[in-house]
Amino acid sequence: MGVEVGFLSEVRERGFAFLGEYCPELPTSDVLSHFGVPVALGATGAAAHELRPIQLSEASPNTYSGNFGVGPFPMHTDLAHWRMPPRYILLRCAIGFEDVTTLITDGFALIRKMGEVHATRTIMKPRRPIAGGLQLLHLFQKARCGSWRIRWDEIFLRPASEAGQYGMEIFQRKLLEAETEVVCLKNRGDTLVFDNWKMIHGRSAVPPHCYTRTIDRAYLGELF
Repeated sequence: MGVEVGFLSEVRERGFAFLGEYCPELPTSDVLSHFGVPVALGATGAAAHELRPIQLSEASPNTYSGNFGVGPFPMHTDLAHWRMPPRYILLRCAIGFEDVTTLITDGFALIRKMGEVHATRTIMKPRRPIAGGLQLLHLFQKARCGSWRIRWDEIFLRPASEAGQYGMEIFQRKLLEAETEVVCLKNRGDTLVFDNWKMIHGRSAVPPHCYTRTIDRAYLGELF
């Protein structure tokens, strides 16, 4: 069983696609193979992980919840501090609310407005050393597979040079001006898949009556 070819084509061409109430009776771990090849992360090796609102005081400081709690999450790409961030992200609703939304915008459109020359010269580094060193990372670069890749995170990435500082400031201004799609994962099984190398995403604030919101997240290395 798999999703319609048109859905996956939309992800490839547009950068994201939404599927309402997809197989709500099945756990997310059972439907990942309908979309693509899962990438297992974490000590457990599980491909799907639950995301729940966490108060600022209760969250780890090296997470978005540890920086923003139940407030809005700024626009970013996942695992931007990795040399090779995962290509696709799947978000699937387990417990949803209309009052909490996922925001998404086309990062490539921002690169065009910024100018590819500035973008490719914008070099950043992780906020903290990884494996004892600080690797240099480009805001916009061509991956080995031939696809272009954008990475953005104003919390966990820092400029690595004057050109990096200048480029990050330009990109941040363009991001504030960008048109944003608003997606609501409110019904069980509602599924959003997007290209983490192209699209930038965030989350609205979580009001108190939505603290039980539960979203399953999984990374996909490729789509079928």
